[in-house]
Amino acid sequence: MVSPLIVAGAYLIVGAVVVPIMFMIFRAQYTFVDVVVASAAAALLSLVPTVGSVLSFLAMVLVLNWRCGAALFPDIVLSVAVARLAMVAVLLPFTRH
Repeated sequence: MVSPLIVAGAYLIVGAVVVPIMFMIFRAQYTFVDVVVASAAAALLSLVPTVGSVLSFLAMVLVLNWRCGAALFPDIVLSVAVARLAMVAVLLPFTRH
């Protein structure tokens, strides 16, 4: 089991790194501050028991949709989905066997 604080930190860091890379691929308009705000919202909501992962995904998508000039689909939704997939690789070393 991975500590919820490690998961929240991973949401913050991975979101702040992967989403701008994806936005560059999609040539979407954004500012780094917008991505950090969305990543911080996702990290905070990931701490909610049981539904935190779903809430954090929705929060990141909605905050980016509100703050950025990017299209909701595919730019924002796919960027956040790729960031979530990258979280698996980041959190793998923190799992206990």
